[in-house]
Amino acid sequence: MIQIAPKYKQTKLFFDEPTHKYTDSCGNSYKSVTTLIHDYVPKFETDYWARYKAKELGTSAKLIKKEWDTIRDNACDMGNVYHNNFEDGIRKNSKFFNAIKYLNKSASTQMTTVADLDVIDDHVKLLDVDEFIDHTENKYPEIYEVFKYYTDRGYKIYSEIGAFLPDYLISGTIDILPIREDGFVILDWKTNRTGLRFEAGYYRKDKTVRPNQETNEWVSKPDDTMLPPLGHLSNCNGNTYSLQLNIYSRMVSLITGLPCRGLALCHIEIPFVLNQYSRPQRFSDGFHIDTTKQESAKWYKINDELINKCLKTDWKKTLEAKGYSYFVNGDYNLNLIGVRSADHSNEFNDAFIVEYWNKKGNKFCPIFPCTTDPGYKSLANPVNIKGCAILVPGQYRGAWKVGYHKGQYKALVQHKPVKVYRDNNKDYYLDFNPETIEEGMFGINIHKAGDSSVVVDGWSAGCQVLARSFDFNELMNLVTLATPIWGDRFTYTLLEEKDLLR
Repeated sequence: MIQIAPKYKQTKLFFDEPTHKYTDSCGNSYKSVTTLIHDYVPKFETDYWARYKAKELGTSAKLIKKEWDTIRDNACDMGNVYHNNFEDGIRKNSKFFNAIKYLNKSASTQMTTVADLDVIDDHVKLLDVDEFIDHTENKYPEIYEVFKYYTDRGYKIYSEIGAFLPDYLISGTIDILPIREDGFVILDWKTNRTGLRFEAGYYRKDKTVRPNQETNEWVSKPDDTMLPPLGHLSNCNGNTYSLQLNIYSRMVSLITGLPCRGLALCHIEIPFVLNQYSRPQRFSDGFHIDTTKQESAKWYKINDELINKCLKTDWKKTLEAKGYSYFVNGDYNLNLIGVRSADHSNEFNDAFIVEYWNKKGNKFCPIFPCTTDPGYKSLANPVNIKGCAILVPGQYRGAWKVGYHKGQYKALVQHKPVKVYRDNNKDYYLDFNPETIEEGMFGINIHKAGDSSVVVDGWSAGCQVLARSFDFNELMNLVTLATPIWGDRFTYTLLEEKDLLR
């Protein structure tokens, strides 16, 4: 049975749908997690930008704001449709609806929360994934794979379950909570039109047409950050959502005493009618859905524990404590750093850090999920007769240069000898045997996986691989800016999680 901290059993949470307000049984008002995070997001000056766009398009600010409201409301309605469909599918096929009757609800607005799990968990069954597939018309293989993964491992899956912290008067609703007696996972649905981005910026507009159309050219804005004390984070929806999931994780941990085993965002890709740049086409009345196509799903895994550690790490102190060089002078003098997680799983649960300074003395430090380990497929079927390569931690000065990964796309390719362990027992456990270390040229490149990969498998046979293609594109954009100043040779430092210093 899942244990609940006594203090959370004394309070009941209520949610008023029309006002979107949370209150508790003591009459306290709660701030939602979403509202809390937006307190640290620079305010969008609606009136200013409406006047700006109106002047640009030869119309009125009132009409521009009305158009924005329509687009927002349509997006909200569309998101609710998907949320409700997934929620119903999970609750009906896990007996969640039946389990609720065991709660003593005082009002229809009383939420079922994480604090109720000790009562209802015994009455909820493992999700019938096949029935859930039928309920959702077999449209989302990427989602079914994840749900089957957790169900097969004994996780019960809860949907739209409340969480709250009376000490801080914050609350929220968790989209998906897979949980068992030794840990939990937080999953979240997103349906926004622009997709998920983990860097601030925008798609450049084609202003030669009316209405203006987004092009496929991404313009990065490294100076656009969240407000203090989160000023080290890029102001983008990926970071906003990541913060949301991290707060949910903390809430569940405090209520249950259980550790978080993972965080992930699932973006439902709506098949909008596309313009000539393969971006959603903007019509005079907003955006249209291409009814001949089917939506798809993409997962974005977040390693909360390691990422949080990386956010607090003093990279200069950490590198110099190991006797390594730290680059601080000039624009785009990139410190490329990999951190190998203590959890050597078949997931992109490591971190790739790019810390650099500009001439004004401002520091930037994007952090990307990656793997520094080979995947299970490569471990079981090594391409080298000596065994699968595992890069040995250390600093490799000028060992990578700009080139082409397997002749396919620009990446950082191995240029000088590096050290690797050789793992040749063909199991799924990494062997760091010093006696197997060899030094040489092994094609240990720094490249990308898919659009948003979760499982490593064959993506790495020793390479350092970023999980998301757009993160890799940001890395290569920084490399492109650095090359004219510092040359096309780059230093990479691989650390272990235990090496990080604050």
